[in-house]
Amino acid sequence: MFRGEPAVLISDLVRETRTYEAVLRAVATSNHTPAEIAAVSGLTSSNLPPYLTRLRDLGLIERRLPATIRPSMCTAPSRTI
Repeated sequence: MFRGEPAVLISDLVRETRTYEAVLRAVATSNHTPAEIAAVSGLTSSNLPPYLTRLRDLGLIERRLPATIRPSMCTAPSRTI
């Protein structure tokens, strides 16, 4: 009954729903680096950052760094999710 609800919610927030859904699906299936997310979602790594930024701004994903990586080592916002 509620299987289509995520698609409806995301369509209210963004235009390219198919791409955003692919990125969300990639993250939900344990793909957390930009390279992994890009490979699973069908995007190139260079086209991925705007989608990740928009999803972060909407509060649908958050960026987490492993405890072994100092934040000062990560200058690019799309390095890990």
